[in-house]
Amino acid sequence: MFFLDKFGLMPKSRVPRTVVELFVITLALYVALPVSVSLFPQRGEIDASEIEPEFSDRRNSRGQVVTRYYYNKGL
Repeated sequence: MFFLDKFGLMPKSRVPRTVVELFVITLALYVALPVSVSLFPQRGEIDASEIEPEFSDRRNSRGQVVTRYYYNKGL
């Protein structure tokens, strides 16, 4: 928006200005949002020592103490 104003490309009247603003916002959502979401992995992992105490001594199906937990960020 700043650059459109700076180079004189932003309309002065209210309705065309609103249309241009909505177009820029829509373009940003279609381009920038997917890129920013894809930069971070969807699956995360955390050490058992970093979570609540009641989960730190859990055991898996083989009877071993769980040291790392994996989770889906739900993106």
